[in-house]
Amino acid sequence: MTALLELDAVNVARGEMDTLRDISLHVNAGELVAVLGANGAGKTTLLRTLSGLLRPKSGQIRFSGEPIGGLAPHRIARAGLQQVPEGRGIISEMTVAENLSLGAYMRGAQRVKDTLGRVFSLFPVLERRRMQQAGMLSGGEQQMLAIGRSLLGLPKLLMIDELSLGLAPKTALELMRVLAKLRDEGSTVLIVEQNAQQALKFADRVYVLANGRLVLTGTPAQLTADPKLFSAYLGRD
Repeated sequence: MTALLELDAVNVARGEMDTLRDISLHVNAGELVAVLGANGAGKTTLLRTLSGLLRPKSGQIRFSGEPIGGLAPHRIARAGLQQVPEGRGIISEMTVAENLSLGAYMRGAQRVKDTLGRVFSLFPVLERRRMQQAGMLSGGEQQMLAIGRSLLGLPKLLMIDELSLGLAPKTALELMRVLAKLRDEGSTVLIVEQNAQQALKFADRVYVLANGRLVLTGTPAQLTADPKLFSAYLGRD
């Protein structure tokens, strides 16, 4: 398989503290990859670094074969690396349609029109409520809106920070199924999650972060084969 995203010995510091240490991982085109870990493990720092909001202290980040470590966020987004941030990042006072348009501002009109139809087929509630203020949506609907907005940016790789945060388990499961459907149709997805059990049902491969370091990697079947090792890092009894 072709590696779309590659990290080689990446270190990131915030102030005088190293928050990511010697991170090496890859995401192949067409995969759904999960990065798991407890709160404070470094998951959000990883995505913020990939998005250009933080600069790596050392190491290499390549996307589509090109170095992107330290590039400005808008250049990384234009290259096709789109992030759904933790907390969704929608603008509550704007309508659903206006929020969606923010994801499409740098793309061609026809491609955006086609993709908007795809977003509405994935999330019919967004079409029904497209003229409603985004702040009036439920938490799950807001997460749908955040994903739809990123899809309108026509990502080569879609990154999602804490998909299930604050959502009912049934809603989180429905959203994971949508991501798996996107993967099955050829999209590439990277999620970071505290909810290991949800992610393990759908991911192709998994990385586990603890204290800013990668401590486990493999397929879901490989990681769950040793319950004691798995529970040591993800808290499963």
